[in-house]
Amino acid sequence: MKIRWILRATVLAGVTLFAGCRTHGTVLDLTGNQIRLSHLDVDPQGNLTIRQGATVRTVSLDEISSIELYPDDIENAGGRLFYRAEVVLANGDIVPAKARDRRDKQTEPKAYVHIDSEIVGQSNKGVVRIALRNVQKLVIE
Repeated sequence: MKIRWILRATVLAGVTLFAGCRTHGTVLDLTGNQIRLSHLDVDPQGNLTIRQGATVRTVSLDEISSIELYPDDIENAGGRLFYRAEVVLANGDIVPAKARDRRDKQTEPKAYVHIDSEIVGQSNKGVVRIALRNVQKLVIE
């Protein structure tokens, strides 16, 4: 009986933790269709790869407020395809899509997001997978 109670408490805690960590958001694709998704994730790696100049970092969806992708500006780095992007982090910092004015001494290189992954989420019609290369904007709520 004690083991059953411990097992039940462990499962309940795991389900509560798992459900509480999920991300919700809205995806706008390149055709203008908008879809609201829950339980957002990035497949296969679970994170987005962002390049800015020589700096490369991975960021989880929990750290992002929004991403706007510009497929008209593409870079190939190490055999990986990147779209120019503006990424607004959850803390309010912006990873810019374009460099600042050259006269500004704080010029930053443009940001690019690796697009060879998918946004996966749950809609009211089931599981939805959208290739990141087909996303125009993603807003995390």
